[in-house]
Amino acid sequence: MGRRKGKREADQSEKPEVPPVVPDVTTSEEHRELAIMLTPDEIRERGEDLAKRSIEKGGLEDNIASLKADYKQRIEALDLAAGKLVREISERRQWRQVACTRMMDYANGRVVVVRDDTGEEIENRPMDSMERQRELDFPDKPAAPRGAAETEEDAHDEKQDERDAAD
Repeated sequence: MGRRKGKREADQSEKPEVPPVVPDVTTSEEHRELAIMLTPDEIRERGEDLAKRSIEKGGLEDNIASLKADYKQRIEALDLAAGKLVREISERRQWRQVACTRMMDYANGRVVVVRDDTGEEIENRPMDSMERQRELDFPDKPAAPRGAAETEEDAHDEKQDERDAAD
């Protein structure tokens, strides 16, 4: 006994007999795309293929989102730089850090700020209450009176020296 052929195999391997030649009728072989029922194995294969392609598509979509975010950030940086240049061109100046000297005129109660590069006075205003307070020049550490110990350890050492001298 031979194995039984599936419907699809039978369609492909066994050709039906060609009808007998009829006068005034011609025949020719042609191919058409027609529906064929899938076997359970073909359905499973297509399901696996669909799953693989869906995963691959998800990865590509993630890559697109990442690239979009990266390019968006780059574009925003370019827009920011271009905006700064437009402002500088229209104002015909650029803002930079410039070394300046602040002078506290206590006699007249004024604060004067002068640019070091041009000598231009850029600020001249009255001192506020905090600025009027001058710093007092105290020494870092008060001097200890003669014979006074600076630390407890020094005091202990001095007492020991006095005891040793008394003996």
